Amino acid sequence: MTDNEQAIVPPAMITDGQLDAPGLGQVVWITDVGHFRQRNEDRLLVKSLWGGEFLLLLVADGAGGHESGDRAAEEAIATFDGFFSTAEEVPGGDPLTWLREVMLLAHERVKGLATGGIRPPASTIVGLLVERASLCGWRFHIGDSRLYGCALAGEVTSWTRDHNILTHPHFSELKKIVLDQIYEESVKAAGGIDG
Repeated sequence: MTDNEQAIVPPAMITDGQLDAPGLGQVVWITDVGHFRQRNEDRLLVKSLWGGEFLLLLVADGAGGHESGDRAAEEAIATFDGFFSTAEEVPGGDPLTWLREVMLLAHERVKGLATGGIRPPASTIVGLLVERASLCGWRFHIGDSRLYGCALAGEVTSWTRDHNILTHPHFSELKKIVLDQIYEESVKAAGGIDG
């Protein structure tokens, strides 16, 4: 992305910031390109919803090595922003239903960015939707971006689990099958056995 293209991205999506959230404390977000990438594909959304009744915290991290990872992250953030901007009052239903609906919508919109390349646009999503009155929070994520919680005593715990092959419930079975196959092929090769 050139500097001119980056200028069209709303600053709140790509810059560090902070927000005093009454009843919740200080919310701070920081993004960093890291040591290996030329550009930052992280996009952020921190938004007070429905007159301050809810707070939405969201990070979308465009998949590096994929076509237009930054655009995928922008589309995911824009989808959430638009979805939660349409109603002036808290909509009917429950937060899990809202989150499921907007995540599926973001998924479809990101898929729509594909141009037929081998590695189509992709982005992780991780976020927290907090109801201020009850202090209830709904965490959600897709991919390997993480959400952590910090207890009053300072203990940090992971609130999400990466979605990838290594954390898949059947990975240990798959790993055993693959390793057994590799071992069998190695024995055959060492013994000069074909097939």
